[in-house]
Amino acid sequence: MDISENIASFKKKLALWRERLARAETAAFPELSAAVLGDSSELVLADVKVVFQAHLKTLQEEVDRFLPGNVGLCQHSWARNVFGVYVTEVGEDIPGFQEELVHLQENQVRKQHFESLSYSEFWRNSRISLF
Repeated sequence: MDISENIASFKKKLALWRERLARAETAAFPELSAAVLGDSSELVLADVKVVFQAHLKTLQEEVDRFLPGNVGLCQHSWARNVFGVYVTEVGEDIPGFQEELVHLQENQVRKQHFESLSYSEFWRNSRISLF
C-alpha cells in the first residue's frame, strides 16, 4: 500500500466510524464500549456519542483540508524505492532534483544502507538534500 491508499483508507474509516456511532455501535471504540457497558446507561452513550461524532467530523474535515483527494501523493512514491525509479519520471519541475537523484542512485554505500535500513532511518541518515 502506498501513502495515498493509506490516506484514502483512513478517510473511509472515519466515515465508517461516524456511521457506526450513529447506530450506537461502539465496537470501534473499546474504551467507550467498556464505559457504556460498565455504566449500563443509554444516557452515557447518548451524551458521549454526540461528542465523538463531532470530533470525527472535524477530524475528517481537517484531513480533507490538508490532504485533499486530488493531490497526487503517488508522485512521491519514489522515496520508497529511490534506487528503482527512473530519474526522468520524477522531479523535473524542481531545479537540480534529477541530478541529485542520479548522484544518490550511483552511490553504492547509500544503496546498501537503503537495503538494510527502514525508510525512515535511511532518509533520516541521508546527508543529501533532494528538495
